[in-house]
Amino acid sequence: MNINSIQNKFDEVKIVNRELKSHIIFLTETKIDSSYPSSQFQLEGYLSYRKNRAKGGGGLMAYLSSKIISQQMKLPKQYKLIEVLAIKAMINNNDVLFVGIYRPPKVIGSNYYLKLEMGRNSLCMWATMKCKTVILTGDLNLDRLRPESTEGQLLINLKEVYGFECLITKPTRITCTSATLLDVIQTNKPDHFRASGVFNPEISDHNLIYGVMKDKVFQHQRKVRTFRSTKALDTEKLNEDLKAAPWNVMDTCNTLEDKYEYWKSLFNSVAEEHMPTKKMRFQREDVPYDSRMEKGNKDEENIC
Repeated sequence: MNINSIQNKFDEVKIVNRELKSHIIFLTETKIDSSYPSSQFQLEGYLSYRKNRAKGGGGLMAYLSSKIISQQMKLPKQYKLIEVLAIKAMINNNDVLFVGIYRPPKVIGSNYYLKLEMGRNSLCMWATMKCKTVILTGDLNLDRLRPESTEGQLLINLKEVYGFECLITKPTRITCTSATLLDVIQTNKPDHFRASGVFNPEISDHNLIYGVMKDKVFQHQRKVRTFRSTKALDTEKLNEDLKAAPWNVMDTCNTLEDKYEYWKSLFNSVAEEHMPTKKMRFQREDVPYDSRMEKGNKDEENIC
């Protein structure tokens, strides 16, 4: 949705999302800059990504459920005149590239159309080379309801050249004098969706657009393993401290159970100083990372 400034509308966004329970959210025209901390706009249970421009204009923000493995993609420098936020996510063990775009009404630069659509250096070409499944969404400020215009023709060309089909067919910005389809969801895999449409939450001058994918989002269950770290263990010092421990106090215990509890407590307290207890969380089953999604050492690829 084109939020038209998130600064004073974040509470409304949370209320709407509480009803929709979205897994993936893209907001355009956030109109905030880097002086606004991400923590100010954090949604519980989501990872947030953002691309700022300048306060008072432009800006993109994306939220992806923490149940989804996701990673922001670095864009080539030639797209710096286009406001783009690209997030690769793993949906049902398949990579999907979500590309959020905001185009201001007055285009910055003279080659916007070429950068978006045509040639080997176009954004669409880059996206399809990075991932087989691509979903473009955002406010392009190109009216799809006017196919005879240059703007409308560009969206039609996206389908002819790259196979991108627009899932949104109804106006997304309606005024007293006009009805335009400026906000789109375009994908080269339309069969991955079972529903799409337009919804008016009445918090912006643009309607919210949505798509419901057939694939379900699931979270790999985790297990916790507790162990003692021997990384800095000095066995001689450990033995010395064990010998110096007040084991004789155990003789004052009345029952065998009390003696055992005292022995265990004393032993663990000494051991904790030399071999501290640590916890490590594992996936119950391997998460299908690939080389592009990995972060960290390969020996720890199953560690969360």
